[in-house]
Amino acid sequence: MNDLERDLEQLVAALAVPEPPDLVGPVMQRLDARPRHHRLVVAAAAAMVLTLVAAMALPGPRRAIADLLGVGSVEVVLADRLPRVAAALELGEQVDAAPISVSLPAALGPAEAVFVDAAGIVTFVWPSSDRLPETSTPGVGAIVSAVSGSLDAGLQKTAGPGSVVEVVLVGGRPALWIEGEHTIAVRRSGAPIFDTVRLADNTVVWQSGDLTLRFESRLDRDDAVAIAEAMTNGNG
Repeated sequence: MNDLERDLEQLVAALAVPEPPDLVGPVMQRLDARPRHHRLVVAAAAAMVLTLVAAMALPGPRRAIADLLGVGSVEVVLADRLPRVAAALELGEQVDAAPISVSLPAALGPAEAVFVDAAGIVTFVWPSSDRLPETSTPGVGAIVSAVSGSLDAGLQKTAGPGSVVEVVLVGGRPALWIEGEHTIAVRRSGAPIFDTVRLADNTVVWQSGDLTLRFESRLDRDDAVAIAEAMTNGNG
């Protein structure tokens, strides 16, 4: 028995479910009136929905299926080992002002620098401080990346065995929390650009309007999600 099966059994045992009405007869009569291939598709879809709903109620299955979700323009891949990283951090060209409107975390103060890469992805950088422990990138305490839905580009995050990928809520919508060392790379035409691969730290990824946002730091999950919530509500 795998972890998902064990967690689902625990969920079934813990739930107090009222006796359901007899729906089998009417449903089967309606299905029998349809072509056989259609009945199979409906049955398979219903089984998948029930499995995902039950699994999402438990922390273990949430982490196990997080790689199936993805968030906006960010794809998460679970791998046995991390890809080779580029020699240096490359965020693109530094600019005076971001070309898109992003509600930034006011609690962290103004960003030290803003970058725009060749794919159009905008990145804001904060230096390390007492509030922001240094990340795996020397001198950097936090990074916010913003990917507009109009771009033909995105980000790919690869999480290894030592990482935790978990579903959280930001602004009432599913988001992803990735804890531990993993990599991030720019993705274009569905494939990562390998010379952009770098190590990343604890990250929350979520959608706000047309933007896919990620906040990277050494903060724990609750603090990072609180910052993401404030950004989503426009109260950075």
